[in-house]
Amino acid sequence: NPEFTFPADVPAEFEIELVTQSNQGCTDTVSYSVYINNGFSLFAPSSFTPDGDGVNEVWKIEGIDIDEANFRMAVYSREGEVVFQSFDPTHFWDGSHISGAHYVPNGVYSYQITTRAKTSGDRQKLYGHITILR
Repeated sequence: NPEFTFPADVPAEFEIELVTQSNQGCTDTVSYSVYINNGFSLFAPSSFTPDGDGVNEVWKIEGIDIDEANFRMAVYSREGEVVFQSFDPTHFWDGSHISGAHYVPNGVYSYQITTRAKTSGDRQKLYGHITILR
Protein backbone atom coordinates (compact mmCIF):
# COMPACT_ATOMS: atom_id res chain seq x y z
CA ASN A 1 0.00 0.00 0.00
CA PRO A 2 1.72 3.25 -1.11
CA GLU A 3 -0.26 5.45 1.30
CA PHE A 4 0.30 5.67 5.03
CA THR A 5 -0.89 8.17 7.63
CA PHE A 6 1.63 8.90 10.36
CA PRO A 7 0.31 9.37 13.89
CA ALA A 8 0.00 13.09 14.62
CA ASP A 9 0.19 12.90 18.40
CA VAL A 10 3.91 12.21 18.82
CA PRO A 11 6.93 13.43 16.86
CA ALA A 12 9.01 10.37 15.99
CA GLU A 13 11.45 8.80 13.58
CA PHE A 14 10.10 6.15 11.22
CA GLU A 15 11.87 3.65 9.00
CA ILE A 16 10.22 3.73 5.57
CA GLU A 17 10.74 0.84 3.18
CA LEU A 18 9.55 0.66 -0.42
CA VAL A 19 9.59 -2.68 -2.20
CA THR A 20 8.84 -2.77 -5.90
CA GLN A 21 8.54 -5.58 -8.40
CA SER A 22 8.88 -5.43 -12.18
CA ASN A 23 6.66 -7.28 -14.67
CA GLN A 24 9.48 -9.82 -15.01
CA GLY A 25 9.42 -10.61 -11.27
CA CYS A 26 12.57 -8.69 -10.27
CA THR A 27 12.32 -6.89 -6.93
CA ASP A 28 14.17 -3.97 -5.42
CA THR A 29 14.00 -2.37 -1.98
CA VAL A 30 14.80 1.16 -0.81
CA SER A 31 14.82 2.22 2.87
CA TYR A 32 14.88 5.68 4.47
CA SER A 33 14.64 7.05 7.97
CA VAL A 34 12.11 9.88 8.17
CA TYR A 35 11.61 12.19 11.14
CA ILE A 36 8.04 13.45 11.43
CA ASN A 37 7.31 16.40 13.67
CA ASN A 38 3.65 17.28 13.45
CA GLY A 39 3.67 19.21 16.68
CA PHE A 40 3.91 22.79 17.73
CA SER A 41 7.22 23.78 19.28
CA LEU A 42 8.68 27.03 20.51
CA PHE A 43 12.07 27.80 22.01
CA ALA A 44 12.75 30.99 23.95
CA PRO A 45 16.29 31.52 25.28
CA SER A 46 16.67 32.06 29.01
CA SER A 47 19.25 34.86 28.68
CA PHE A 48 21.03 37.21 26.29
CA THR A 49 23.88 39.71 26.47
CA PRO A 50 23.17 42.95 24.60
CA ASP A 51 26.62 44.37 25.32
CA GLY A 52 27.81 45.26 21.82
CA ASP A 53 30.30 42.41 21.39
CA GLY A 54 28.34 40.89 18.48
CA VAL A 55 27.54 37.66 20.35
CA ASN A 56 24.07 36.82 21.71
CA GLU A 57 22.93 40.44 21.28
CA VAL A 58 19.18 39.84 20.95
CA TRP A 59 16.43 37.69 22.42
CA LYS A 60 14.43 35.94 19.74
CA ILE A 61 12.22 32.91 19.70
CA GLU A 62 12.43 29.96 17.33
CA GLY A 63 9.67 27.52 16.56
CA ILE A 64 7.58 25.55 14.16
CA ASP A 65 3.86 25.59 13.41
CA ILE A 66 3.44 29.10 14.89
CA ASP A 67 0.37 30.94 13.59
CA GLU A 68 1.77 34.40 12.81
CA ALA A 69 -1.75 35.88 12.56
CA ASN A 70 -2.50 34.91 16.18
CA PHE A 71 0.71 35.79 17.97
CA ARG A 72 1.57 38.07 20.88
CA MET A 73 4.61 38.16 23.11
CA ALA A 74 5.25 40.53 25.96
CA VAL A 75 8.19 40.95 28.32
CA TYR A 76 7.58 42.36 31.80
CA SER A 77 9.79 43.97 34.44
CA ARG A 78 9.68 42.77 38.05
CA GLU A 79 7.13 45.52 38.69
CA GLY A 80 4.83 44.16 35.96
CA GLU A 81 5.55 46.93 33.44
CA VAL A 82 5.54 45.87 29.78
CA VAL A 83 9.08 46.62 28.54
CA PHE A 84 8.77 44.85 25.16
CA GLN A 85 5.86 43.67 23.05
CA SER A 86 5.51 42.20 19.57
CA PHE A 87 2.83 40.66 17.39
CA ASP A 88 5.41 39.19 15.00
CA PRO A 89 7.23 35.94 15.94
CA THR A 90 10.25 36.96 13.82
CA HIS A 91 10.72 40.23 15.73
CA PHE A 92 13.52 40.16 18.31
CA TRP A 93 14.23 42.16 21.46
CA ASP A 94 17.52 44.02 21.82
CA GLY A 95 16.96 45.01 25.46
CA SER A 96 15.55 48.44 24.69
CA HIS A 97 12.52 49.72 26.59
CA ILE A 98 9.21 49.71 24.70
CA SER A 99 9.26 53.53 24.79
CA GLY A 100 12.56 53.53 22.88
CA ALA A 101 13.93 56.06 25.35
CA HIS A 102 16.49 53.78 27.02
CA TYR A 103 17.73 50.24 27.53
CA VAL A 104 16.39 48.22 30.44
CA PRO A 105 18.85 47.40 33.24
CA ASN A 106 20.45 44.01 33.78
CA GLY A 107 18.18 41.63 35.59
CA VAL A 108 15.48 39.02 35.28
CA TYR A 109 12.36 39.69 33.21
CA SER A 110 9.32 37.51 32.67
CA TYR A 111 7.64 36.83 29.35
CA GLN A 112 4.31 35.58 28.13
CA ILE A 113 3.73 34.29 24.61
CA THR A 114 0.24 33.60 23.32
CA THR A 115 -0.31 32.03 19.90
CA ARG A 116 -1.99 29.15 18.10
CA ALA A 117 -0.60 26.06 16.46
CA LYS A 118 -1.04 26.68 12.75
CA THR A 119 -2.01 23.11 11.81
CA SER A 120 -4.32 22.24 14.71
CA GLY A 121 -5.53 25.68 15.79
CA ASP A 122 -4.80 24.78 19.43
CA ARG A 123 -4.16 27.80 21.63
CA GLN A 124 -0.66 27.92 23.13
CA LYS A 125 0.41 29.98 26.17
CA LEU A 126 4.02 29.98 27.27
CA TYR A 127 5.57 31.68 30.27
CA GLY A 128 9.17 32.03 31.30
CA HIS A 129 12.04 34.23 32.43
CA ILE A 130 14.85 36.02 30.60
CA THR A 131 18.06 37.22 32.20
CA ILE A 132 19.83 40.21 30.67
CA LEU A 133 23.58 40.30 31.31
CA ARG A 134 25.89 43.01 30.01
